[in-house]
Amino acid sequence: MLRVLLENPGKVFSHRDLVLLVQGYDTSSQEAPEVLRPLVSRLRHKLDEFPDLMNRISSVRGTGYVYEENGN
Repeated sequence: MLRVLLENPGKVFSHRDLVLLVQGYDTSSQEAPEVLRPLVSRLRHKLDEFPDLMNRISSVRGTGYVYEENGN
């Protein structure tokens, strides 16, 4: 997931698109956020160890996630 987001800074990925790209299967728009929530939480926690990368993955309410090159 980190690679996908880092390679596309500023691009908002829908929940479904991220599940397909990262997990390799399609899912419903209702299920996708539930699949991603724990993955994004763990990724954010790991990135907290790197000051240059922390707070860069933002939620886009009702849509998905985006990697912001310059942080929030």
